[in-house]
Amino acid sequence: NTRIDVYDINGSLVNTLFNENVVEGSAYKVNFSTSNLPAGVYFVRLIAGDESTVSKLIVLKRQE
Repeated sequence: NTRIDVYDINGSLVNTLFNENVVEGSAYKVNFSTSNLPAGVYFVRLIAGDESTVSKLIVLKRQE
């Protein structure tokens, strides 16, 4: 099973982008819109089997 979650700076789950069983070696695409999120720092956690990694995501909003 593979899962991709987005967390805010406080560690609260914002969105689960992907949660499926996948075929090893296959390519997958996930679309994620930040239009409903305020600007700030978020963390994206990828869990695949027994492996896990976290990346930082910075959302910037242009003021008009």
